[in-house]
Amino acid sequence: MSSPGSRSYEPGAIFLLLAASLIPYLNALSNVFVFDDLVQIVANRSLGDISNLLVYIQVPRGVKKVLYLIEYRLFGLNPFGYHLTNVLLHALSTLSFFYLLKKIFNERGIPLMAGLLFATHPVHTEAVTAIANRNDVLAMLFFTWSFILYLKRGDGRHYYPLSLLSFLLALLSKEAAAASLPAVIILYELYSGGRGRVLMGNARYLIPYAVMLVLFVLYLLFVISVSPASQEREVSGLFLADPFPASFYTASRAFTVYIRLLIFPLDLNAMHVVKVSNSLFEWKVMLSVLSLFLFLYLVVRLFRASRWVSFGLAWFFVTLLPVSNLLFPLAPFYVAERYLYLPSAGFSLATAAALKRLMAGERTPGRLPGKAGVVLLSALLAAYAALTIKRNLDWRSDYSLWSKTVAQSPSSSRAHYSLGIACWDKGLLDEAQAEFTEAVFIWPGFVEARINLGNVLAEKGLLDEAERELREAVRIGPEFVKARNNMGNVLVEKGLLDEALEEYTSALRIDPSHAETHYNLALVYEMQDNGSKAVEHYEIFLRLSDRADEKAAEAVSRAGDRLRALSGE
Repeated sequence: MSSPGSRSYEPGAIFLLLAASLIPYLNALSNVFVFDDLVQIVANRSLGDISNLLVYIQVPRGVKKVLYLIEYRLFGLNPFGYHLTNVLLHALSTLSFFYLLKKIFNERGIPLMAGLLFATHPVHTEAVTAIANRNDVLAMLFFTWSFILYLKRGDGRHYYPLSLLSFLLALLSKEAAAASLPAVIILYELYSGGRGRVLMGNARYLIPYAVMLVLFVLYLLFVISVSPASQEREVSGLFLADPFPASFYTASRAFTVYIRLLIFPLDLNAMHVVKVSNSLFEWKVMLSVLSLFLFLYLVVRLFRASRWVSFGLAWFFVTLLPVSNLLFPLAPFYVAERYLYLPSAGFSLATAAALKRLMAGERTPGRLPGKAGVVLLSALLAAYAALTIKRNLDWRSDYSLWSKTVAQSPSSSRAHYSLGIACWDKGLLDEAQAEFTEAVFIWPGFVEARINLGNVLAEKGLLDEAERELREAVRIGPEFVKARNNMGNVLVEKGLLDEALEEYTSALRIDPSHAETHYNLALVYEMQDNGSKAVEHYEIFLRLSDRADEKAAEAVSRAGDRLRALSGE
């Protein structure tokens, strides 16, 4: 219940929260599409068909795709609109978190302080500034409203069904993030004094959330079982290769990284590297496991001494658990800053509750005077905002992002690979070659890096080196269509048409619908004066090609011209 006078203070609090949410991200609005944005938005031609709305609302993580569809109708491929949506969603999440805490607490300070800390924390830049990572922001928004509506269930008959609907939308935003809601609600009931009530009177309200979660997990498993491998990574992170207990040992070390990122967000990184640990007796593992158990001990110890600090820390741990790989190796990365978006709300609550407790009773020895507490909070918020603004600059382009990431994580093969792509796009072939070479050196089995290294070498006219690299890519990843297709391209450049035909044919055995390979095969058949075969593959290419793809438009036009010429039209 809100305290007297809270209504008069609320407009000012909302203004402060909006300012704290929006101002640090204003410089992100001019950023371009980067990283996964290019795949999910720029190269996603299905966004041009509004009828896909019916498809998107039925698929995992479809809420984001529905928004993309709407934004594409409004903004086309102007990144400003998409960035604006992300920033506004962050502001809505902040206000929703503030409103949730107002429902929980009967005083002013903690909700506002926690909201301001959440709004400005720099670790959120990966979720807010990168358009493709808005899953975490959406999950937080619907997670919070499901919690709020659960607390309001006694105020009207419609609130509880709306809470379940919001939980479903949270699951459809990001299943791993939303999955912890039932546990957080149970924690709230325990911390608010209703221990027996959880198992008795409130059980009937909690069971439907658990049932929904189980049904959704079964649905996910079904989708994964019938989806191509490329789609599995979109609906789930079930491709972490490290088995238990190695995943637990490594995740324990990652847990300490997450704590450090929340307390000292000074070294934000798009590609944290955590070396896999295989033994409990590695000193870093032993120290991390000890830290993990000390953290849990602190949560229990504070239950009586400072209940809401304990609740905030418990929120952090429970919401991080599904993506931490501590129990099950589900998440594709041991450390990803976007995973902290929802858990950081618990950290913000714990920090605010601790600060409020520290400021309570100005004349009590050891307490912080009110004015000093306000100064301390203001300084922390200003530092957070400054770090957020600075981090947004790293995300302004692929080149700036991956240049920074390579400097921070020189042992990350994926960072070098991504920087290589960015250099290639800028026409910096020597730099791209160097980055792809480094990616392959770090991870010799990195097939995509070898393919692109071969492509760059071919573009530089180093055909023998390109062939050698692509043959190695084919050996390591014989199922990679691009490796065989690009090998065929190099062989054509070397005048080895028969060998090129073999590579193209092998590629089509793997994927008969690969349009580019059909086009290349048609060109070779035409060079060999095999007009009927050339016509056959030109026709298949035109049927398969995405006519709306600007990069394919020229090839489509050429294929049409050649088809008419060969057909005598």
